[in-house]
Amino acid sequence: MRHPDHVPGGVLLWAHHEKCVVIDQDIAFLGGIDLCYGRWDDFSHRLVDVGSALTSSPSRTQIPPPGPLSVKRSVSTPDLTDTNANKKDNQQHNYSSKSKTKLIDGSESYDEIDSVRVGQSNNLAVPKLSPCRTSVDVNLDKLGVQGMAKLWYGKDYTNFIAKDFVDLDRPFQDFIDRSTMPRMPWHDIGAVVCGVAARDVARHFIQRWNATKLEKAKENAGVPSLIPKSTRGVTFDKSRVFGLVNCDCQILRSVSTWSAGIKHTENSIYWAYLSAIRDAKHYIYIENQFFISCEDKDVYNRIADALFVRIMEAYRARQTFRVYVVLPLLPAFEGEIGETGGSSILAITHWNYKSICRGGNSLLERLQREMDHPEDYISFFGLRTHAELNDQPVSELVYVHCKLMIVDDNTVIIGSANINDRSMLGKRDSELAVIVNDTQTVAGKMNGRDYKAGKYASELRKHLFREHLGLVTQPDLDIDVTDPTSHKFYKETWLKIAKINTEIYDKVFHCIPSNHVTSFEDLKLYKAKEPLATAQPEKARQEMTRVQGYLVMLPLDFLSKEALAPSIITQEGMMPTKLWT
Repeated sequence: MRHPDHVPGGVLLWAHHEKCVVIDQDIAFLGGIDLCYGRWDDFSHRLVDVGSALTSSPSRTQIPPPGPLSVKRSVSTPDLTDTNANKKDNQQHNYSSKSKTKLIDGSESYDEIDSVRVGQSNNLAVPKLSPCRTSVDVNLDKLGVQGMAKLWYGKDYTNFIAKDFVDLDRPFQDFIDRSTMPRMPWHDIGAVVCGVAARDVARHFIQRWNATKLEKAKENAGVPSLIPKSTRGVTFDKSRVFGLVNCDCQILRSVSTWSAGIKHTENSIYWAYLSAIRDAKHYIYIENQFFISCEDKDVYNRIADALFVRIMEAYRARQTFRVYVVLPLLPAFEGEIGETGGSSILAITHWNYKSICRGGNSLLERLQREMDHPEDYISFFGLRTHAELNDQPVSELVYVHCKLMIVDDNTVIIGSANINDRSMLGKRDSELAVIVNDTQTVAGKMNGRDYKAGKYASELRKHLFREHLGLVTQPDLDIDVTDPTSHKFYKETWLKIAKINTEIYDKVFHCIPSNHVTSFEDLKLYKAKEPLATAQPEKARQEMTRVQGYLVMLPLDFLSKEALAPSIITQEGMMPTKLWT
């Protein structure tokens, strides 16, 4: 059942933002991952997906030799759903569905999955021993196929800032030219819970379903009311889910009358965040899509206040304490900053920066009034990657969509709630999360000392650190991620790599956002100047060999001389402020 309907007189500004799948009321998936286009990704965060699979059938007369694959601009995949519609669309979008097609370089393609020429620069074929291999690559080998099939078909190949979705009734038809535009990689976190915790997720869904039935289909016998299973004496076959860890779990929610039919608003996710931050002893690691929390008449959540208080406690006691915050470099709204249509990006950017470093009451400004070096305690980061497309170096941000906090290698919160009022207050968007407290410990380190780390929390944190620092794809790198608070790791590894990567990306690609751009005038000049990637591609490639992982600094000076709040004459400026916060 659709809910809410977003009609006048009803709920207009809020939505069910939670994400969950429940199986038999025994297994439940929850987190930040939406069931929609563009969300699937893995730790490789590929930018390029033009497809390159060629069958090695003996009947083929023109099969290129195996080897690294170089992308040549070619035709896109046709819409496979409607032959008549294809004829019109092929003419309009220059698609081709013939088995042999003239490529732009004049050669013929084969009867293939996608048209790509074998060459030397872009290694799309994944080596058999590479940790980047997926089940797709393995199955292609079994089928005797050279190269790689597409992983993101049609609408699944997305770049949300370049273009929002269109023609969703044609899912297999490209809406972005993947031969010239890199996709936007997606970084997200989800969790699976079993047993009593899964029963609680099921009860939440059943409560929502039954409330919606009463509202929209009370007399409709075809829409049944649901009954939850008992939470007493729950047993579960652990063989049904791989890699389970025994932990204490509590399901958390943001729900109210409109979203769940309850009398009193529940915002247990918010209180779990405040409690975990208050009780943190060594470090806090946050990955979130937003960071909107500040002293402002339009912002009510106090997560930034909690961080400020905990950091000041550590500062006054001269304790080592670290806060890592990983955010998207830009909001995923269609538009180009500095041009017409970029107001939504600026609206969210305004509130993020007002919470982090601007406006007088931001977290970093408050800390700067109390100490000389707030970066000793807290720093903000983003993710970015690069690849080769059409024999040209390209780069794109990795969009951070997670809603995650890890504390002291013992406590984890995973869910759908962003750090903003929409998610945290309970009476706005509905949300779902789980807080996990470890009951099993493993040997760890904290600021150079032996430490009993939680098995689940520490392994999750170390996996994320290895991914962001490039250790998953480059396992030979000598970096120990065991101790998240030591000076050697925090300053000499994590911060150092982030700063070097940022400098290289700015130099090679003139990336946006950047600290080199503090005004819209700077932005025009910065975009007009040819980057190294196009002026001297070979030199750019040499520079890019120094990049390690995906980690970069969040550019805190980006457009710092400009007022980023949307103008009242724009559509975004006419919207209620609480829509953005």
